[in-house]
Amino acid sequence: MRDLKDISKKDALDLLDMINASLFCPSFEALNALVLRLDNLFFFEHVFCGMIDLKEVITNPDAPPKFFNIRYSEEYLQRYLAGKYHLDDPVYHSLLRTFQTQNWAEVGKQTPDFHRNHVFGELRDMGYNDGLTCGVRNIDFTQLSIFSFVGQKIENCIRTRMIIDYAAPSLLMAYMRLIQDNKESPEYRLTPRELEILKQLKEGKTSWEISMILNISERTVKFHIANLMQKLDAINRTQAVAIALQNRVIDL
Repeated sequence: MRDLKDISKKDALDLLDMINASLFCPSFEALNALVLRLDNLFFFEHVFCGMIDLKEVITNPDAPPKFFNIRYSEEYLQRYLAGKYHLDDPVYHSLLRTFQTQNWAEVGKQTPDFHRNHVFGELRDMGYNDGLTCGVRNIDFTQLSIFSFVGQKIENCIRTRMIIDYAAPSLLMAYMRLIQDNKESPEYRLTPRELEILKQLKEGKTSWEISMILNISERTVKFHIANLMQKLDAINRTQAVAIALQNRVIDL
C-alpha cells in the first residue's frame, strides 16, 4: 500500500485544490487548464483525454475511443481514429483488461515484438518515447474515461503514480459530467483555419474559390474540409454547415 509520505505536503495541498476545483469545473476550457496544472507536479510534454463506451466495445470491438485533445498532436489523433490504431494498441488493450494505470515501457516488456508495433513506432518517430495511461469507469461501468501523459521521459516512480491515481478520478469524472451536460449542444473543437473555411462554405464557395480567397492550395482546403466534417460528424459540406449553425459554431 502506498504511503502519503511518498508525496510532499505541497503536493498534497495542490492535489486537494485541483480535486476541489474539478467538482465545480464549468467548461472544457476550464478542464483543459486544470489538467495542465499537473505539469507543476510531474513532468510531461503531451496529454489527451479519451472516452470509451464499454457497452459498445463488447458488441463492436472495432469501435474507436473518442478524444478530447488537451496538448497532443492533432494529426496523430486523427490518424489514430482513421486508421483504427486502437486495434493494435497494446496499452489500450491492457487498460481494458486491468483498468489499472499503464506504464508504456512496462507494457512493452510484456508485448511480443513491441518494437515492431506500428502504433508505438509512429510515436517514437515523433519523440513520444514514454507514457502513463490511466482510466476511470463511471458508476454503472458503461464508460471508461482515460488520460495519457506522454513525453520523451516520464519519471515512473511511486510519487508520479500517486499523483495520477489521486488526481485522475476527479478530473475524469469532471470530463464525464461535461460530456453529459453538453450532449444537447456538443463542443466542436475546430481550428481557426477550419472555422475560416467553414464560414466560406456557408457562403456557398467552392474549394477552388476558398483556396483563392485564403491564398492556400485547393488540396489544403479539401484536407481541412475533410477534418471539419469528421469533427462535426457530417456526411457532406451542407450538413457540416447546418450542424455548425445549429450549434452556434458559426453565425448566420
